[in-house]
Amino acid sequence: MADAFLSALVNQRQPDSETMIDFWRQVDRGEQTPQMVLAVLGALSSRPLETETALAFLRYVNSAYPKTRLPVVQDAVNIVGTGGGMETFNISTTAAFVAAAAGVRVLKSGSRAYSSRVGAQDVLERLGIRVPADDEVLIRMLEELGIGFVPGARYPALCRRLVQACQPLSFRLIGQIVNRLGPLLCPYELKGQVIGTANPELLRVLACAAQELALDNLLFTHATVGADEMLPFGLNLCWWVRQRHGASQWHELVDGVGKEYRSGDISRIRGGNVTENAERLQCILAGKDCDEALDAVAWNAAAALLIARRVDKLQDGMRLARGILDSGKALVLLRQTQAFCRELRRAR
Repeated sequence: MADAFLSALVNQRQPDSETMIDFWRQVDRGEQTPQMVLAVLGALSSRPLETETALAFLRYVNSAYPKTRLPVVQDAVNIVGTGGGMETFNISTTAAFVAAAAGVRVLKSGSRAYSSRVGAQDVLERLGIRVPADDEVLIRMLEELGIGFVPGARYPALCRRLVQACQPLSFRLIGQIVNRLGPLLCPYELKGQVIGTANPELLRVLACAAQELALDNLLFTHATVGADEMLPFGLNLCWWVRQRHGASQWHELVDGVGKEYRSGDISRIRGGNVTENAERLQCILAGKDCDEALDAVAWNAAAALLIARRVDKLQDGMRLARGILDSGKALVLLRQTQAFCRELRRAR
């Protein structure tokens, strides 16, 4: 089966779904050599992601690792990107604090810098924010703060096995297929997700896969200047996958984003190293950065407010998010989250 999978990839053919699912099952059971895993991952990561490939991986993961139901988590939304594209500061992580400060429960998923210079966990760690080790701490965070972070141990063990198989090579390079599918691997049932994609074709593939899997309330976004978040300049593509009346709907969301090209200085939202990004996150939450950065965070927070039903229109979410930034409430929440994590460390 593995030989057939790799042969199809090398010869630029699309493997059948059964072959792909069986391969992932074998990897998960430790029945494949690291060399074969490396070869398949490298071949998959060197070509555009196809819907059939995404579906095969996701169907195996969903069957082997069913999503966990926790009442407090089921009421939360997530803002996450696929990585790749232009390097910005940690927009989705910053937006998560803004949405939570606006009264929406936010469960933020993310990783270290596998597909970008500074990942969500990198910047959180620099800020002294500890990702929960288990569900008990996660529930406390969501109940007391309104924001929480996915415990690393909760992700499918298959992902860890794939990372280990790549060593000492860079998973950022070899494991791009997993990074592209990462936002759909959140281990909990959620109220909804805002998922940024690095390119429009990936947006289409992920949205098609979500629709095929009957996933609900996922808003996929892409900024045509080359970012996996909505931006206040250039053009934004937004597709909303929802379940309505027993059927999956997939439609373009134009409200509040529009199709008119807007100009702006892209250099003002570029990221830096982990220290610079952590400092900038705090500056933005205090409402003291440039308009491009504040608006970028506000648009992505607005998307989370929309899928959480906190607002009915993106424009309303945008105004609410900018108000939160101007008030400093999001910075207060950050400080409360840091204090919560300090208490956790003292208790151990």
